[in-house]
Amino acid sequence: MAPTILLKSDVASDDDKRALAEALFYLHEPSTGSLNGDVARLATLIDEYVHDVKFRESGTVTAFLSLVISLGLQTTLTQYQVPTTDLKSIAIQALGNEDDPQLNKVVKLLEGLYST
Repeated sequence: MAPTILLKSDVASDDDKRALAEALFYLHEPSTGSLNGDVARLATLIDEYVHDVKFRESGTVTAFLSLVISLGLQTTLTQYQVPTTDLKSIAIQALGNEDDPQLNKVVKLLEGLYST
């Protein structure tokens, strides 16, 4: 989730960014002073939370992974056996246009989902 939100800090509409940035209020985190900075801060907080030992030991991650597995889902593109050669095509389909200026950023995001 954090990599997707970080990408949104760069490419999302201002309305989408505002909606994400509002989460800082509910997390009792101060604004960074910029919309992009607030969305990037949210991504950082999510990443830190997911990697926090107390969070992992709380059973929340285990419960989440159990839910994913019980639904028959996977957590990486590797587990879905998606060839790395397909990532650009997937990004183009997601963006709807192979000339989209965000193509390389989306491919990098998918590469992270492939190996995570």
